[in-house]
Amino acid sequence: MKKSIRFLMGLLALFLALSLGLGGCAPIFQKKTPENGGGSVQTSGGQANVDSQGRPFETVYKADIFSFDRPVSPAAQVLPSPGGVYVLDPFGQDETLREFDAEGRCLRELGDTRPEWVGPDGSAWRLEYKEDRSDRHTDYAVYRAGEAEPILRFTTEQGTAEMTAGDGFLLITRQWWDESNTGHYSMSVYNLAGQLLNEQPLNQWFQLYRDGGELYFFGRESYELFRLDGQNFSLNKVDSLREDESLNGISGGLLYSNDGTCVYSRPVGGAEREALFRYDALYLTPGLAPIPIGDSGCFLFHEITNEVSPYKIARPVDKNAVPAARQTVVLACNDPEAASFNRPYPSSFWEAIADFNTASRDYEVVVKNYADCPDPQTALNADLAAGEAPDLIDLAGFSAGLATAANAEDLLPYVERDLGGDVLLPGPLKAMETDGKLFSLMPSFTVQALLVPAALVNGQDTGSWAALSALAGGAEHVFYDSVSQGDLLKAVFAGGQRDYTAEQATDILAFAAALPEQALQNPYDLPQEQLEQMAEEGTFFELDRRPILAGEQSFELAEVSGPVIPQSNGEDYTAVGLGYEEGVFGQKLAALPLPGRSGFDLCPAQELMMPLKAGNKEGAWAFIQFTLQDRYLTDMSYGMGFRRGIPLTRSAYEQGARAWEKLDGVISGSADGVDYSLTYDPANCEALFRQLLDGAEGVQRGPDELYTAVEGLAASYFAGEKSLDQAAEDIASRLAVYRAEHS
Repeated sequence: MKKSIRFLMGLLALFLALSLGLGGCAPIFQKKTPENGGGSVQTSGGQANVDSQGRPFETVYKADIFSFDRPVSPAAQVLPSPGGVYVLDPFGQDETLREFDAEGRCLRELGDTRPEWVGPDGSAWRLEYKEDRSDRHTDYAVYRAGEAEPILRFTTEQGTAEMTAGDGFLLITRQWWDESNTGHYSMSVYNLAGQLLNEQPLNQWFQLYRDGGELYFFGRESYELFRLDGQNFSLNKVDSLREDESLNGISGGLLYSNDGTCVYSRPVGGAEREALFRYDALYLTPGLAPIPIGDSGCFLFHEITNEVSPYKIARPVDKNAVPAARQTVVLACNDPEAASFNRPYPSSFWEAIADFNTASRDYEVVVKNYADCPDPQTALNADLAAGEAPDLIDLAGFSAGLATAANAEDLLPYVERDLGGDVLLPGPLKAMETDGKLFSLMPSFTVQALLVPAALVNGQDTGSWAALSALAGGAEHVFYDSVSQGDLLKAVFAGGQRDYTAEQATDILAFAAALPEQALQNPYDLPQEQLEQMAEEGTFFELDRRPILAGEQSFELAEVSGPVIPQSNGEDYTAVGLGYEEGVFGQKLAALPLPGRSGFDLCPAQELMMPLKAGNKEGAWAFIQFTLQDRYLTDMSYGMGFRRGIPLTRSAYEQGARAWEKLDGVISGSADGVDYSLTYDPANCEALFRQLLDGAEGVQRGPDELYTAVEGLAASYFAGEKSLDQAAEDIASRLAVYRAEHS
């Protein structure tokens, strides 16, 4: 099971609320607006530069997504280096320290060491320690990289020590606390043979910065900057920072700082600072300390809250090469929990929006959150009817009935013009089409299927719900308690098929009548207090599968996201992987479409629609294309395969598939405090997965107006108000009206 690594950090975002709306409701626009006019590269200051022909030009900064030439996770340690940046990735393939340049190219590998242990001459060291808890002392040993014997040993009492490699020496800083809990600090300098050269106390804890062969001490309490004299090892004050400033780094004799609004530079010891760029002008998170990349003039931003693209870069560019203004793309969403998450934008596409606004030179996405309205769907419908349509709609949270010819632009011509047939998976793309038109596009999705032991259905009739009842010994045993009447009706009537006959509707209603009204189950008589706690924690996922192990349940109605690993699908639930399910069933699986269907339904993990009356269709399409990049569809930083579901693009699908190659038929994990190890047949699971994709037939978006009507007619039968035959006839008639209205 995927254990997604999430990073929570209290970062402040700047938002401007603009009042727009209809009928007393003003959905909030989320937009970062620089005070200097909103351009993506405007700065509070500029630099004089010359191009390759020696012609001067004014420099401004342009932000972009930064990528390394090999996988680097959001949790990596990144520090300035002589040629660019050092990267040490604890979640990478190894513990190797690497140096990268301003283009993300790996310059060199330095082995099992840390950035601060690499000297200006390229020598690498390591510091090992062993803590003795009995008398609270720690023994340290310093090694030259590649050598087995230490050059230096020392001990600290009730404190800690850090090492920094200088120009021809090693510096050890210590901190410890006395009985009155007063802090003490010191530094010791050794030559590269381990001989003590100097030792002196410090009056505070310092943060160390390097610039070539120079070593600087920055006081965490005093905000003062000192340069270490390499001859007598004295600390000489050379600068100080304001209390509202943070020190980013020192490079080429220039000190770089920020005040949470703007990034500045000045010569070390200089009085006047120059404003280089504002955070909001580049759509970068305020307060992050950008790292200068060598002498490139570029700055690296490391934003750990964005797992998709945690690294951004601000580059100096010719002001004349940048458009004076960008066109706005309005994206509508219904995200009532936006304020609960530390995100720069509402919508399930927030990562792509943040990156698009950072990287795009031509367009800017502004989010209009209809969750601020008493009735989001009614407010959106009113805007669409009044000719005030947004340019894009994030369909999550809105009615599934929006994506029709009456409301939506056909995206297929855009796909054929700019993407071609080899970019997207043909089967799922075809399933998204309606009468040869594409009214929405899903960058990622799951596939709805019935999972069942292959031996049970081999040669058996599974074409009707009555046939499934016969196989399982009664409809009440097909799903045990894991599927409710409502769950089944949604799966059948909120999907891509809307042409059931009265006979088929009779079959469905008779089956549904045997199911519980609520799927909340307790097959092992757990105490109510524990059930409530599990409901709050969302751990009923495992409970639903226990009847399978007990032999009480033969089928599962599942949304499949991968052949092997269960994948996180949004934030509300977890879709399944076939390997895990096969391990739970304890035998090879078969995957079946719903009875009466010839193929499987796709369930959107994310979905975008362009309204017919959108004002900026090219900008909207530019953003849709942007969301189809591999970075938003795969989770390769941690080697986990797909990010939110099955990706629509062929390249992301193939990248995610590589994550399964190292799995050998065993899935291990822990659920409800119990460790498990499940075996599966990789070849069978991958074959089933291809069957699901190739057999995609329609889209299961969820309840809409038609489903609401069908649900009411079914309820009249369950309540005894109508006979089975009458309710089935009424449902078939309502479906016929729907088909006539949409033909």
